[in-house]
Amino acid sequence: MFDTKPATFEEALVQYTPMVHHLLKRLRIYKDFDDYIQLGFIALWEAYEKFDPSKGTFSAYAYMTMKGHLLMALKKQIKYEEHNKALNEEFLDAIEADMSRVPLEQEMLYLYYRDLTEGEKTYIHEHIINDRPLQDIAAEHQVKLEAVKWWGRSAKKKLRRVAETLGDH
Repeated sequence: MFDTKPATFEEALVQYTPMVHHLLKRLRIYKDFDDYIQLGFIALWEAYEKFDPSKGTFSAYAYMTMKGHLLMALKKQIKYEEHNKALNEEFLDAIEADMSRVPLEQEMLYLYYRDLTEGEKTYIHEHIINDRPLQDIAAEHQVKLEAVKWWGRSAKKKLRRVAETLGDH
């Protein structure tokens, strides 16, 4: 191609853009194509800045620099995808394991919840599980703050009785 280093980087960019595209085709890069083109241009800039004419031609140096950067990026991308794939599979396995316990948990919840009023269930879900302030719960359900507090006291009493009963078995 060209044996001497171009006078400016802009000239190098114009002359070596086809080489960047050639490398992408040769390495069979089709995903994130624009990102890899940009990486090729960055590698060309690095080659332009670091080129030593006593060690060979600029075109060979630019080619090897760009190819090296692209291969390193591909290696990182493959490692990243493998790692994330493994994490996603582990996550799905954990969800499946949890799902197998759902019927038993629902039966246990039913034992605790069967005697609770709707207000008491609301208190448990909104305040204890979702950690919402009592004032927000009262405003949403259009009741006084004291009513929400009463739901909580009443629910706790009933849940203690159920827990004691289940503990005796």
